[in-house]
Amino acid sequence: MSNATPAKTNVLALVGMILSLVGLVLGLAVGWWVSGAFGALCLAGVICSHIAMKQIKTRNEGGRPLALTGIITGYIGLLFAVIQIITAIVIVLFFAAAVGVVQGVTSQVG
Repeated sequence: MSNATPAKTNVLALVGMILSLVGLVLGLAVGWWVSGAFGALCLAGVICSHIAMKQIKTRNEGGRPLALTGIITGYIGLLFAVIQIITAIVIVLFFAAAVGVVQGVTSQVG
């Protein structure tokens, strides 16, 4: 039997992973209407995970896989949030242009 104590898991790594996963899953599930809010969760997860990686290195703690998961899923969630926001802006601009064209045509006819 070994008397070696396991390295303490960094709590910030766990928090970052949870924030990133929740942001990614809810952003994909609910997404289009509130993608900015879930993108903020992913951003918080990425920041926490990066801080955790630095702490893990300096304090010789465990939890590196948790922090890496938080970083990767957080960046994926941020990518989806940006895509959703850009798509929403394009849709709004498309409908605004369509309404302007219709109003211009009807004002010339009437």
